Amino acid sequence: MGEGNSGGEDNTPAGESDHDNVGAGITFFGINRLSISPSGMGFDPIQLTLATVGMRVWFGTVGLDVGIALGTTTQKDVNTCDMMCTGTARDGGLNGGFGIGLHVGVPIAAATSRHAALVIIPELGFQYGGATVFQPGDPIYDISLSGIAIDVGVKVGGEIHFGGIGVPNLSLQVAIGLGLRYTKTTAENAAPADDAFALGRETTNLSLRTIADDLLNGTVRLTYYF
Repeated sequence: MGEGNSGGEDNTPAGESDHDNVGAGITFFGINRLSISPSGMGFDPIQLTLATVGMRVWFGTVGLDVGIALGTTTQKDVNTCDMMCTGTARDGGLNGGFGIGLHVGVPIAAATSRHAALVIIPELGFQYGGATVFQPGDPIYDISLSGIAIDVGVKVGGEIHFGGIGVPNLSLQVAIGLGLRYTKTTAENAAPADDAFALGRETTNLSLRTIADDLLNGTVRLTYYF
């Protein structure tokens, strides 16, 4: 693995590229938003924000991306009147909003120049999260929310190294992508099935993901190789 210098000079050996001199690095893969509440619940959708950090390792022209995502929600209160009451608003407290995820990619350096590489990246992502909406009164009416998302897609773009200013270990990747996302959200409580407020709801969705849907999820990425 190559080491950057602080002199601001291009010391990449003749005939080599910055890509040839990097191996493993730390990278920020982006931000995902995971829905954990089914549609038609009578309150605004609840989402978790998951930030993904991990590593990229190159083995010549083929690499491996592995990232771990963690996230939560800043929302604290939920008005569930439309779902659970008539006439008088019931304000529930949101607790336990937490999510985890895994990101795996196989970057391929399809072409390289002195300070840049054209990369094609097949990717797979998985996220899971949940939360509880506490209800006034009997805890059997507390609503347990959960959601999963599975992403499959590919990105194409350029990884630009800063070897021209003496920092070949730092790179900026700009890429666009296309893929599919499968989501499943559930909401349930512990009330008996014959209770008027018993809840068991599930929604699933399959959607096409584009750069417009996924602008913050790895479109621009910084990596530092060591």
